[in-house]
Amino acid sequence: MLDVTRWESGFVLLINQHTGRRTRLWGRPVLAPNGTHFVAFNSDMEAGYSPNGLEVWSLESGIPMLRWNRVVNTWGQRRCAG
Repeated sequence: MLDVTRWESGFVLLINQHTGRRTRLWGRPVLAPNGTHFVAFNSDMEAGYSPNGLEVWSLESGIPMLRWNRVVNTWGQRRCAG
């Protein structure tokens, strides 16, 4: 997992250690207790350089698969309990 920071934006990059496959997330992943899903979110209400919203991912044989996402422009989450 790499935390990529740009001048006024950023994202998280997951890199599969066996295949090199890269998956870009809006923010740091929070893993479900059973390890089969995770969420990632970002809040950029002021600058607007990054997506503001929530993503839900599943892990299938170790490969992240995006299941749902929502861009929200009226509010932004600050944290997520794992």
